[in-house]
Amino acid sequence: MTQAEKEKDAKKELLKNLFAADEMIVLDALEKAKFIGDAEAVAPILALVAKDDWPQAQEKAATVLSTLKDSEAQNTFLNHFDEAQYASATPTLLAAIWTAGMDASDHMAKVVKASLQSNYQAVLEALTILDNLENTIPEEQLMEAQLACKTYLEQNKNSDKKEMVTLLLQTLETTDSYE
Repeated sequence: MTQAEKEKDAKKELLKNLFAADEMIVLDALEKAKFIGDAEAVAPILALVAKDDWPQAQEKAATVLSTLKDSEAQNTFLNHFDEAQYASATPTLLAAIWTAGMDASDHMAKVVKASLQSNYQAVLEALTILDNLENTIPEEQLMEAQLACKTYLEQNKNSDKKEMVTLLLQTLETTDSYE
């Protein structure tokens, strides 16, 4: 068996183990996953972060996502983090974006909308992502994010996160964009 075949088999086994019914097997797979950082592993790891019946696996999965360096894996994460099945983990997933140093400039509207649908911590994480962006945000993304904040503030006048959303909106309004 060649080295490439061995690696392919190991990856296949890892992906299978991320879906195992035994938490110890999943924890072992997560430990190995952080060294692979492969795009195929992102979806099962996202699911583990949102799975609240295994707190140890949930925490380990969040750590793995926070260390994603592979650009394809980061793109997969950014394309899927805001899906409904992961809503319970929004603050953790948003924290993973800035901790891993992902470029969310092309996804800023999704980041803002996901934070607005979550809690105060999620809005704080969105603000942190915005503050740490190195690239400018596409104008369409910026306008959509601003509109989402304005709509939220109009519809939620007594929200406990009103001040944080206002700060997020102010930051968005002073952020550079490109067409």
